[in-house]
Amino acid sequence: MPVETRSRVRALAAARSRNRSLHFASQAEADAYIIRKEIKELKKSRPTRLKLLTLTWLSACHDALQSPVYKLPDEVLRIILVLAFNGVRDNASGEDTSGEHEAMHYAIDLSHVTRRWRAVALSIPKLWAHIPVHPQLPMSALVSRMEALAMRSSPIVINATLDVGNLLHRFDETELRVISDVVCRKVYPRCERLKISGEFVWDTNSQTLAPGIFTFELAPRLRVLHMTDMEFTRSRSARFLLSLDSCIHLEELVLAACDFWLDDDDVVYKLRSLRRLTSLGDGSLKVVAHLDLPKVEHWTLGDHSCHHMDIAVFALLERDGTAVTAIRKHLPSLRRLTLQHCVIHMEPLARFFLKLLPVHMITCEDVFFTGRPTSAEGKPNSTARLPPADIAKLDFTECHGVCGFLDTLFTLTRPNSVLCRIHARGGSRMTPENQRRLRKHAVDVEWTPNPSQQATPLVLVPSSP
Repeated sequence: MPVETRSRVRALAAARSRNRSLHFASQAEADAYIIRKEIKELKKSRPTRLKLLTLTWLSACHDALQSPVYKLPDEVLRIILVLAFNGVRDNASGEDTSGEHEAMHYAIDLSHVTRRWRAVALSIPKLWAHIPVHPQLPMSALVSRMEALAMRSSPIVINATLDVGNLLHRFDETELRVISDVVCRKVYPRCERLKISGEFVWDTNSQTLAPGIFTFELAPRLRVLHMTDMEFTRSRSARFLLSLDSCIHLEELVLAACDFWLDDDDVVYKLRSLRRLTSLGDGSLKVVAHLDLPKVEHWTLGDHSCHHMDIAVFALLERDGTAVTAIRKHLPSLRRLTLQHCVIHMEPLARFFLKLLPVHMITCEDVFFTGRPTSAEGKPNSTARLPPADIAKLDFTECHGVCGFLDTLFTLTRPNSVLCRIHARGGSRMTPENQRRLRKHAVDVEWTPNPSQQATPLVLVPSSP
């Protein structure tokens, strides 16, 4: 594919001005005609090493202009660029913003290939729908880029990534005011997905940013909100939670390593439209006790740094577990619970799970269960069971200490047994220690690689060796 460098653009422009009387069906045919003339002139002169290299390069450009992609109409080329854009974004996507950044650079590269590709790329709003706000550019260039991307992506909704922590270290107060004002005016009104990150304390640094950055009144279309490494003081915590209620289209909320200062009172903040909640870190977990989430079906909890999940669970289980009971009361539609990326004591976690029943599925991903399993005398009574609706499936992926956790879970449910299916993958193996522990629950557990479809109390599926 020929790349129009500055010298090449000047040469083509000069040649086009000399051949204005000629008419071609497309710009590609006109460029091919000019290149053929240049090749013909070079072949007439005495060959040198530089001329031979130039001939090779011009021949490659001419062959590229004859490729089928130049014969495609703009509509077909637009579809191809969008499909490739989706592949780049999906392959690099994850919890961070790498997918959006790769997709944005891909769109920029497309616009620098040829003039036709630039015209086609600029006519696709989806390619420019991600707006990063980071301090890698000077203030004027950053503002110009935000305004240009907002204009190119019109009229569709946009995604934005706001790196508040680095912005505070890079720009002064006046520049921050200008940047945050542009974000509120140009980005928020059409923003659908918003990620805000950075070590930011909303009170100490709140005067340097526009008032609407963390209140979201100017983002009526907001559907997904990610907050990372944020600390809200007592006066700002309530205001932030109240502002979330004004986002009538908010469906997904992610709070990672966020600290809230809330009084131990009965004040509950209702999020009417939220359907998926992710709370990572002890501070993000504690705030769930102050939220009323009538439509949330999937709750993901874990530790942002894999160390402090025990603290949050112990805090919720104290006072006879009233906080956990309140959480379950505020989650009437909860069907799936996911625990991920943490090191946690198995006994309080088992108590925590049992207080959150009934749920349809509990999933543990990359969890290290610590402590010793709780022991009890006698065999469980298999005739007295929890209702089947309490839990339908337990799923363990890349977890360690699964059998010990199941020992504790079975013991805490005696004289009842849990009626569900259990799948263990990755960290769980059919070792002699696992076999010994499972024999203790011969009444409760059926260990088989192919679980039957009959109603058995527990089915533990081992991973393939």
